[in-house]
Amino acid sequence: MDAATIESSQVFANPDGTFTQEMNAAPVRARKDDGTWAPIDTTLAREAAGSVRSKNTTAGLTFSGGASADGLVTLDDQGHKLRLGWPLSLPEPQLDGSTATYAGVFPDVDLKLTALSSGYTSVLVVKTAEAAKNPALATISMTVSGSGLDIAPTADGGFVARNRDGSAVIRQPALACRGVWLRGAGEDVRAARAWTAWWRASPSCQQSRRILLFFSRMITCSTRARTLR
Repeated sequence: MDAATIESSQVFANPDGTFTQEMNAAPVRARKDDGTWAPIDTTLAREAAGSVRSKNTTAGLTFSGGASADGLVTLDDQGHKLRLGWPLSLPEPQLDGSTATYAGVFPDVDLKLTALSSGYTSVLVVKTAEAAKNPALATISMTVSGSGLDIAPTADGGFVARNRDGSAVIRQPALACRGVWLRGAGEDVRAARAWTAWWRASPSCQQSRRILLFFSRMITCSTRARTLR
C-alpha cells in the first residue's frame, strides 16, 4: 500500500482482509527525484557539477567536491536546504563507499564525512602529535544557513534549527572529545570524532548564523586511527 508507506515502515494488505505493518527503527527507503521509493543507498558519487552526493537518502545529502568551502555539507529535502560551510578551501575528496576524505585540511589533519540514511557524521583525523598542537584546531568557525529556519546555538555548543511554528527540525550536537592515546609509527596518533547532524524537512525562509565548534586539545582517538601512519 504505497499511500501508507513512509521511510521507516510500510503496510501490506493480507488475503484475509487484514493488514500487516512492517516497522524499522531507522529509515530503510527514501523517495528518488522522480518520487518513487527506493532502498536507502548512502554510497557517494561525483556529480557533473563537481559536488559529491549520496545516491538515495532521506537527507538529500551533498558534500563539497573541493575548492570552495561554502557548501561543505548541504542537506536538501523538497527544496528546503541547510548548508554548512568550512572556513578554508578544501581539497578534492577521496571517495570510499559512503565516506569522503578531505586530506590535509590542516597540516597532517584529514576531514572525513560519512553519509547516513538521514544525515551524516564527520571525523577530524589528527595524524601526529605535532599536528595536534596546531592552535587552529582549538576553535573552528563554520557558517550555517538555511531557508525557512531560525538557527540558534545551543548551550552545549551545537545548534538547533526551528521552522516558523517553532518546531525543531534539525539538531546538531556539540563536539564530544575524550582523552585517549594510541601509538603509531613512533608518534602519537590522535583522532577526533566531530559532529553528527540529522535532517528533517522544513518550510522555507532565509536565515544565516555563524556557529563556533570547539575542538579540545586532548583529541579523542577513534578505532580507525589504528590504521593511520
